[in-house]
Amino acid sequence: MTLFAAFCAVHPLRRAWAAEHSWEYIDAGVGNPPLIMLPGGFGVATTSFQYIQALARDRRVIALSYPPGIDRIVVLCDGLAALLDTLSVPRVWVLGGSAGGFWAQAFVRRYPDRVAGMILAQSGVPRPVRAHISRACAALLNALPMPLIFALLRLSIAADLRGASEGRRFWRGHFAEVLADQSRSALVNRFRLAADFDANDQKYGGRFSGEGQSLGIPYHVAIIESARDGLVGPGEQAALRALYPGADVYTLAGGHNDSVERPEEQIALISRILRESCATPGCIYRTSMLQ
Repeated sequence: MTLFAAFCAVHPLRRAWAAEHSWEYIDAGVGNPPLIMLPGGFGVATTSFQYIQALARDRRVIALSYPPGIDRIVVLCDGLAALLDTLSVPRVWVLGGSAGGFWAQAFVRRYPDRVAGMILAQSGVPRPVRAHISRACAALLNALPMPLIFALLRLSIAADLRGASEGRRFWRGHFAEVLADQSRSALVNRFRLAADFDANDQKYGGRFSGEGQSLGIPYHVAIIESARDGLVGPGEQAALRALYPGADVYTLAGGHNDSVERPEEQIALISRILRESCATPGCIYRTSMLQ
């Protein structure tokens, strides 16, 4: 049995109905405040299995899969808050990786009183120009035959994870299985969510920057960057740092895919942030760099 199969046997997906949507999630570990994990990519909880297994040793970890019918940020945020109510969780640390960092930033703005801290890993800021690209991708996915969509996405996965290493073979197979479970609406709505985030720059980006500087952000913020990130470039990294001027900033040496292919350093860093960071309003923040 592989490590992934063993993990899934011990931590099966659970389901809960909240805000008119069915949510799938993994709930592991004990300890407060819990950490809620918002995945990027295809948006499924099991992709974070290495993180869940490691981080749940010290606290409760709730990893989500996004309901396929949600295509607006406000609906996602309200559904997440309703799910936390269903799970009797008043306050959480929020971890958003890649596109999951978009949803994390939107959630903490809409529900700041539910947040103890936020960690953004290999993520970025709203970019209105990118919204047009996401809408075009959604329209294309809505029009193309499903076999062609799956073929194109499989080619994209293979190109991004090319190589014969055991790790890359595993992740190619994992994402191929994840892809096979995706419906057309789930794929289309993931792009619509991204477009909604990018198009609402003043709601999720620029306006909040001024508030953060003048009033103080009432929760801890940590940013994890990758020095050779091919998806989130230096300009967007700088914009994210500027959006959270009091955040702790950590720079890891690898690229975007290291978060899944070689996650050990990032997992250790997240564990350290959660262990050492103050989780109450009014913290004094530091800026750190790990080369």
